[in-house]
Amino acid sequence: MAGLVKLIVFYLLLFFFYYEGYFALFDPTAADSDKSYVKTMLALVMAVSTGLVAAWAFRQNLWLGPTFIGTGIGYFATVYLLILVDDLGTILMSTNPMGAQKVDLLGPQVSLYVTLLGALFGTVAGYYLKNVVLLSTQSFFSAYMITRGLSLWVPRFAFPSEFSLIKQVYASQEDSQKLSVPVTFYAYIAMIVVCYVFFFRF
Repeated sequence: MAGLVKLIVFYLLLFFFYYEGYFALFDPTAADSDKSYVKTMLALVMAVSTGLVAAWAFRQNLWLGPTFIGTGIGYFATVYLLILVDDLGTILMSTNPMGAQKVDLLGPQVSLYVTLLGALFGTVAGYYLKNVVLLSTQSFFSAYMITRGLSLWVPRFAFPSEFSLIKQVYASQEDSQKLSVPVTFYAYIAMIVVCYVFFFRF
């Protein structure tokens, strides 16, 4: 459990620092002036050290574990939901969905508020519904890792990176047209859902 808490906190901070531009070094679209080895190393050290502190805090107060996990699950679930909403909006608002430009229904600012609200909801659920959240998290991670691993066998239709998904959610209308996820992404999502339901029940 402490390892899972550490992983959740680590990834949450990675995405936060990525959003703030600390990982511009790995972003081919970023300007050279924004790329800094110092900022990248600082972000990595902060993410690792905070994850270790969170794991230590969990060992001292067991209720912190499900709460942290709920925060992470709430955030990532909201990100996937926003991607689905944007793609559905593109289909419904165009007479030619296959050739339509991607529609950003909420915009980057509202998307940020929605993901923070999702993280808050996950935090509350993790605190009050500990057993349900822990079982759901274990089932979800099992389903996700199986699907993610299988996607590596078909590089042409590989699962989109989590960083690109986060970037799409917070992208502006102009940028979002260049960041559309492939159709196979939804096949992977369907597989995750099926595996999740199976693992949750059994």
